[in-house]
Amino acid sequence: MIVWHKALVEKIRIKLNLSYYQLYWICFMKGVVTCYVAILVSN
Repeated sequence: MIVWHKALVEKIRIKLNLSYYQLYWICFMKGVVTCYVAILVSN
């Protein structure tokens, strides 16, 4: 599963012409939004 996910992310990263740095920021922002939504739903 981890190998599959790594290959998929790498394929998408190359297709969208993203650097690893850009990918890290996208994942970070996705985490922030997910946590924010979870906090809003729990209240």
